[in-house]
Amino acid sequence: MARAIGRIARLATQYEDQSEQLEDDTTSFEVPEDLSTLSDDDLAALHAQAVDHFDSLYGDGSNLSDEDVTTLEALTEGIEVLNAEVAVREEQAAARAEKAAELATRVRGEDEAEAPAAEGDAEDPDEGEATETPEAAAEDPAEEAVEGEAVEEPEAVAASARRGPVRVNLSGRGRRHEPREEPGATGVRSVMFANDAPGLRDGQGIDFMDAARALDRRLMGFNTQTYETARRSGRALREQHSLVTIRKPFNDDQVIKNSDPEHVAEVLARVTDERNTPQGALVASGGWCAPSEVLYDNLLELESRDGLYSLPEVGVNRGGFQFTRGPSFRDIYDNTGFSYTEQHDIDGTYGTDATGEGNGSEGSKPCYHVDCPPFEEARLNIAGLCITAGLLQARGYPEVIARTIRGALVAHDHKMAARRVNAVAAGSEALTMPSGQVGATAPLLTAVELQVEHYRYVHRISRSTTLEAVFPLWTHGAIRADLARRLGVDMISVPNSRINAWFAERGVAPQFIYNWQDITGDAADFTAWPTEVEFLLYPAGAWVAGGGDVITLDTIYDSVNLGTNDYTALFTEESWLVARMGPESRRVTVPLDTTGATHAGVLINHDGTAVTDPTTD
Repeated sequence: MARAIGRIARLATQYEDQSEQLEDDTTSFEVPEDLSTLSDDDLAALHAQAVDHFDSLYGDGSNLSDEDVTTLEALTEGIEVLNAEVAVREEQAAARAEKAAELATRVRGEDEAEAPAAEGDAEDPDEGEATETPEAAAEDPAEEAVEGEAVEEPEAVAASARRGPVRVNLSGRGRRHEPREEPGATGVRSVMFANDAPGLRDGQGIDFMDAARALDRRLMGFNTQTYETARRSGRALREQHSLVTIRKPFNDDQVIKNSDPEHVAEVLARVTDERNTPQGALVASGGWCAPSEVLYDNLLELESRDGLYSLPEVGVNRGGFQFTRGPSFRDIYDNTGFSYTEQHDIDGTYGTDATGEGNGSEGSKPCYHVDCPPFEEARLNIAGLCITAGLLQARGYPEVIARTIRGALVAHDHKMAARRVNAVAAGSEALTMPSGQVGATAPLLTAVELQVEHYRYVHRISRSTTLEAVFPLWTHGAIRADLARRLGVDMISVPNSRINAWFAERGVAPQFIYNWQDITGDAADFTAWPTEVEFLLYPAGAWVAGGGDVITLDTIYDSVNLGTNDYTALFTEESWLVARMGPESRRVTVPLDTTGATHAGVLINHDGTAVTDPTTD
């Protein structure tokens, strides 16, 4: 320990002779000479700061200069001194607590002094051990102090008056990793991890600023001269490095691991089970005189991941999977069973009509032959994202590159959702409700209830089974616009929850999404709601999405892009598929009229007959 203290003193002298920049708190770190002036909280904060400085400079332990190693050595010795001070304080606190407990026993008696522990306020770590005898208590140093002798504190390294201050120069070090908060849950389905990125530990959680710093360090590691020479000679060089990976959180029982039909059926049955599916102004005169400040990082970001299409999802380890929907109940219902009269049986005429009823014609009793159901195959597709940027731009304005990548990843999620919902729509049976209806609310709710009831009847579905209905996100607004124009009723304020309840009462779990039947284009062209809307209808779990469990984001630096002083800032690909597991899925088109019109009333006579001529009847 004495050698360590001497080493710290020499380092302190060395750093005190450096430039005045050390006096700036942002470029130096100091362990004060007298630690006794610090509170326990301040000591803990100083210790945490020292460890953070060490971790930030050390990074992954690579590309360290001699000066970096010297700084790390000074930080290590400073941290050891702080550890010693923490240990001293913990021992002193333990000694004080032990002494206080003994005094409480002498004042209150053993039963009363132990009462707080009995009430659950504290637990005795030596509970169950033998009680200390009076003779042993008399030998306690604390007991001797009561009789006039001084108590000697636990022997340890003195924390104060031992040395001069320790200062560690932190300027110009190119910190490996800035302190930051761990990214919290944002509704995003994926989590980012570093993957062999410079200055970051493998598997370490990161945010986009960390990725930008790792990218900058990666670019500094490229030998520009080598690539320039290759470009001029006509040769093509290329380096590709993983920057981060995104792991999609699949439970092990949600991954299709082989093509065994029983295994595939088991995983699909699990993920499609309904119980597991998701769902102030300032006024001044005279002018400011000072020039305007340039805000490089104040880039307004409005995009979000709201309204993404949701499907139960499975992991696919290979190029796809095979499955069967099994026999349709509709086919079984239509082709099984028979019924005859007694006379038919006497005559031996067992011919039937299309409904299975005996018709008195010759024939045998019909039997339904069970055929092997055909297997369907769902194959993976590929979708990706590629962004290039300038090398000088990466150094001079990295904020705009980071912001572009953030926006591109959100756009990628929306485009992936669009691919899935469009695939589901293409695989659904299309039908159109009659035109000429008035209003928007009534025709849409009527169509939903009509199709739900028909679907239940065709497949004899339990009344408690949920059917899912998928609508474009603007459906809420179209319904409200229709209701707000109705005469004779006040329906100006209709929340989304009330509209959703109307759909729920008709037996569906509604999902309102972006990226399907979008209302986009110039604002000047959008002056009225669409005149029709489509919705998808299928049982919960009828459609599943599949894909790989790892998405890799890469940076690419090659001699071709070097010719234009560019590099690939982001390149990623991922696999995806959708597969219909249910018997049928419907795509229903409904006409909309958001004028608030309702059907005209019918006048009736007192006997219930319709009035044909209001002027005479």
